[in-house]
Amino acid sequence: MKQKTKISILYPYFHPGYKAGGITQSLFNLIQILKETKEIQVICYDHDKDIIDPYDFIKFKRTKNLPDNINIYYLAEKFFTRSSFLLLKKYSPDFVYINSIFDFPFLLVGIIYSKKCNKKLVIAPRGMLHAGGIEKGTLKKKIYLFILKAILNKGQMFWHATDLQEKEDIKEWFGNDSHIYIAKDTPRTLPLVEQLPEKNDTVLHLVYYSLITSKKNLLLLLEALQMVKSNVLLDIFGPIIENNYWQICENIINELNKKDNIKIAYKGSTNFENFAKMSKNYHYMVLPTKGENFGHVIFEAFSVGLPVIISDYTPWKFENGSLGYIVELDAPAFAEQIDKIADLDNIAFKSQSNNVLNYAKDFFANNLELAKKQYENIFELQTK
Repeated sequence: MKQKTKISILYPYFHPGYKAGGITQSLFNLIQILKETKEIQVICYDHDKDIIDPYDFIKFKRTKNLPDNINIYYLAEKFFTRSSFLLLKKYSPDFVYINSIFDFPFLLVGIIYSKKCNKKLVIAPRGMLHAGGIEKGTLKKKIYLFILKAILNKGQMFWHATDLQEKEDIKEWFGNDSHIYIAKDTPRTLPLVEQLPEKNDTVLHLVYYSLITSKKNLLLLLEALQMVKSNVLLDIFGPIIENNYWQICENIINELNKKDNIKIAYKGSTNFENFAKMSKNYHYMVLPTKGENFGHVIFEAFSVGLPVIISDYTPWKFENGSLGYIVELDAPAFAEQIDKIADLDNIAFKSQSNNVLNYAKDFFANNLELAKKQYENIFELQTK
């Protein structure tokens, strides 16, 4: 019997964590499609993003052994470098798969181990090289990437890009001779939808469900609502990653709540399972993002029958009115689109809602097999 290829996946945050956003979900989804043909080790921190306390189960055990040769190690951040290196040395993976470009402790462990033990290293930037991802802290990030380029061993490492744009981003920062594989992001399994949204009143119910960062661009949505004439309710879900940015948003929220036609509430952060149960209360998920590698929250909205209003800086392309609306990254443009759809009747809205649910089912079915083939291609033992 042929021995399974062994992969060690390194990323700071893993299930049951969710506050780091789409990458955590991507990795959980990826494991589900690789577990039949690969042995998988996951090494991560013992806590969620921006949380000091470890997960509750850590007091009993730091390891989860799942079926199909999946082993998850939750390490204390303080001892991560040494502990993770020892785990890699003991496991002796064929591939070390790093899912970050700016989490240096993870990169450092992967680089040292792959060089010392002559193992293959795969790095997935996960959208962090996009213009929107580089924007914050630009000078420091550019210096960091310049140094990183100098220390990487191209002979033993490969890049994982999730689309052609990311492939070009990698080549721009690390050279045209970089070994790059393209494999699409992996969507989550579809939830059971018991009730689709209805639009039977004169108030447009919007939801923002994402990280609260300048890249995700909640501020632009709030600026748009300052111009909106229709009656709008906006609920905001998501962990606050950038406190100063949130303070600016909160000041505008307080002013907007003084208006008769706008009501905004911050609901804290939640996982997708809870969001799916609440999704029937909303008409559109809004995300004026400055850039998405995949946009898990967009697919998650589709999967519960929720149309979207998104910027033109995502990989999702569709005819306006079919699955929602793609809008120029501009506050007046978002305001105009929100006012246009506020008067949409329930028949037209239900058509969109059914469209997105059917689209999600087709997308999942069509992309699952393709994703399997693409990731199998990355993690083959032979080099190209």
